[in-house]
Parts: sequence; C-alpha cells; structure tokens
Amino acid sequence: MFKAGDVVKVLVPIAVGDGYDYRLDAPADIGQFVQASVMKRNYIGVVVGTGNSNLSPEKIKPATPSTSYLLPPTCLRWLARMSEWTMMPPGAVLRLILNVPEAFAPPKTEQLFAYNAATKTRTSTPRQAVADAFASNDNEPMSQADIQNIAHVSSAVIRTMIKNGILNDVGARLARPGRMQYAPTYCDTKSVTLNTEQQAAADQISVLSSQFSVALLDGITGSGKTQVYFDAAWKVYAAGKSILLMMPEIALTAQFMNRFAARFGARPVVWHSNLTAAKRRDIWRGVASGEIRMVVGTRSALFLPWQNLGLIVVDEEHDGSYKQEDMGNYHARDMAILRAHIENFPVILASATPAAETLRNAADGKYKHLKLTSRFGGATMPTIETIDMRKERPEPY
Repeated sequence: MFKAGDVVKVLVPIAVGDGYDYRLDAPADIGQFVQASVMKRNYIGVVVGTGNSNLSPEKIKPATPSTSYLLPPTCLRWLARMSEWTMMPPGAVLRLILNVPEAFAPPKTEQLFAYNAATKTRTSTPRQAVADAFASNDNEPMSQADIQNIAHVSSAVIRTMIKNGILNDVGARLARPGRMQYAPTYCDTKSVTLNTEQQAAADQISVLSSQFSVALLDGITGSGKTQVYFDAAWKVYAAGKSILLMMPEIALTAQFMNRFAARFGARPVVWHSNLTAAKRRDIWRGVASGEIRMVVGTRSALFLPWQNLGLIVVDEEHDGSYKQEDMGNYHARDMAILRAHIENFPVILASATPAAETLRNAADGKYKHLKLTSRFGGATMPTIETIDMRKERPEPY
C-alpha cells in the first residue's frame, strides 16, 4: 500500500509510453484506479508500481484514487504480456478495460423512454432498429442517447417516434450509483443428466485443480457440448470463483438464454455491443466488486475487471469474430488462453468444427482433446446420400 505523497507509476490509456510518475494525494495500492492528467487532459489510469523519476515530488503531478476497485496483480501481468504478444502499447491494452467511461462517472439524472409495440403505424427500418435495440436490452426503458447509439438512428427519428406514441416518456430517474439492480445468484437445478459420453468428457475437464490447462471439446452439432461446459462452470461457481462464457454475438440466442436459465435457475448476465450505457456501467462495476461472478459475453467481456477468475469457456472457438482489428489487433481466443496461463486456471474450447491451429495443438498434446460423437437426448444424425448428378439429371424444361 502506498501512502499519500508517495511517487508511483501510473499506466494511462494512451498509445505512448508504459506509464508516468505521479504523486499520490491519498493512499492507494497497486492495481487501483486513479485520476491523472497528461498534457492537461484527464484520464483514469492504474497504479502499476513505484515511480522511478529523479524529480522532486513537488514537481510531479498529483494523482487521485477514483474508486476502491482494483485490478489483480495477475491481470496487470496479463496486460503487459498481451502488449508484448500483440505489439500494442500497454496503454492501448488498458484502454480495452477502461472502455466503459460511465463506470467512473458520478450519478446523473436521465430521462427514460419505453417502446410501445402496440402502436399501429407503418413499419419502417428505423422503427425496427429501435424495436431491436429495446429487445436486446430486455425491453427495459432507455435514455434517448442509448436508443440513438444502439439503434443507430437520428434524434429526429426519436422525436417523431415520441410524437407518434411509439416511444413513451416514463419519467426521469437517478442513474444507479454503483450496485447492480439485479445481480443473479445461481444454483444447480439438476435439470439435465449427462449421458455416458458427456460425463466422461466432464470428468476429464480438471476445473478445480487451480492449474492451467486447455481442453478442446470437439463435438458434432447437437452432441450437448453446452451441457458439458455448464457442468464445469457450475463446479467453478460453487467453489466461489468467477466464470466467463465467451461466444460470438450471433450465438447469443434466446434458445441459449433459456437453456442457461433452465440449468442455473436464472438468466445470465449478458455482455455485448448493444447494451445501454447504464447496463455497461452496472455490469462493469458488478464484476469489479465481485457481485457478478458469471457472465456470458462476446470477445470484449474478456476485458472486464475480473476478480478471482477460475474458468473461461470459448464457445465456437473457430469463429472469426474473435479476431479484433479496430481497437488493436488481437485474437480473443488466444488472449483468453494467455490470461489463463498467467492466472493459472483452465480454459475450455468448444466447437463442432475446430480451427486448424487448435486441432494441431491438440494433436501435439498441448490441449486435451475430448470428443463427443453422438447426439444428446436420443436425437439421430440425418441420413446423408451422395448423388451423382451425371446420372440423376434434372427434368428438361
């Protein structure tokens, strides 16, 4: 713990340097978020160590702890290693974690609007976009700014929809100051019994050993891979650790949500690009405080401020959407494995069509290769026939 007046190194989310020296004006620990300025611009940064400047403390700018949230030392080591791996500046990697500015903003009052699906007006593309925006947020009321950002419509469209009664003003409220309005507590409903093949795979996934390992769950479509990694997730959750179930955005379907709720007794906390600013803030703070210990999310969920992470599942690990290009170049699957290696916990890669490099790592013995060859629940494989179209010619016109 550093005391007030100590000089510390603070990493700030800019693409220059690996941190700057600041003088603390209040006690702070390594990994704590602080407010600091660079070139007269204010940033949220992270204390990463002791300052090494030769300047006198009076000549060094102050830094003020902004919250009690901490990034664990293992997370800081992962950020540094990811920077080396991807050749992204350390500050650019930190920016991926701090990409939720609302998490550090003071509470504010916001005007909320609800979507009125019962209105009888001509369906239009903007209206459908707004309807989809509300659907992706469980039809909860949203602010005008959130509607515009998620639906990608103009303020004029919003005003017209308010005038026509499609959007109803439900009043103003104080944005929630920090705690999740609903942080689920999960249980094992025991609603699913694994078959022999699934149970054998589940038994080979060592999720409670607190050691790094990678298991490739290679199963045909419909073989029940989801229930196998649900079994692993429950073991880790029951042990008091956190779990990230990472998947492509197209896989975040109502069918998956219902399957999750049936197994764990509540719907998942979901992280994706179309969340409102308020929800992003609440989930980010919930993960940082340890209130939220299981999240289903897209690749950016890897950069939530996880505490005591014990398992990452990468579903559809072959999917190209895990590759990020617009905020730095990285592969979320590979960075998840890197994080697990540094923080010493297991990873499960699930796919019906594993990537070539994943199959090679499994063949070389780096990953444990678990195969599911039959369909779950008695479902049968479709009959496939090869037809020689040279003999089975179509009827002439």
